[in-house]
Amino acid sequence: MLILSRSTQPFFSFGIYKETKLMKLLCTLLFAGLLFISGCDATSASAEEKNCTETKTAWVSQVSGASTVALDDELKLVVSFPVNNGCGQFNQFIESVNGNEISIEVEAIYDTCSMCTMDIPTRKADYIFRPKKEGSYILKFKTSATEVITKEITVN
Repeated sequence: MLILSRSTQPFFSFGIYKETKLMKLLCTLLFAGLLFISGCDATSASAEEKNCTETKTAWVSQVSGASTVALDDELKLVVSFPVNNGCGQFNQFIESVNGNEISIEVEAIYDTCSMCTMDIPTRKADYIFRPKKEGSYILKFKTSATEVITKEITVN
């Protein structure tokens, strides 16, 4: 029978020896090194190369402004809408025209590479209406997938 003394035990054994603190340190360093190496992905793109934006529909909460405009003039309507977080901003209005009826949807843009506040702020954007002929126009601002705020505009 072979009996190993304390001095002949292998260095990386799991017995209870004076080297326990050293083993813990080595294991911790090895684990930290593996985490560091696994986090370094050579194929990942830098922040400049990534697409750091995302667009989503923002539902309109309020529309304010005049209801009449002269032909060849512009009518400015202030459109309010909530965004999902502090990084959300106005991107564009998406219009669908059907005769004198215009459906309007707000598109918000979000920076996905930044830390954002988790509040739901209300943003405002100016919608510019430019009539091409006299008459009555119906503007429908989407407040949900099925509901709208209707604004009737008279062009003289």
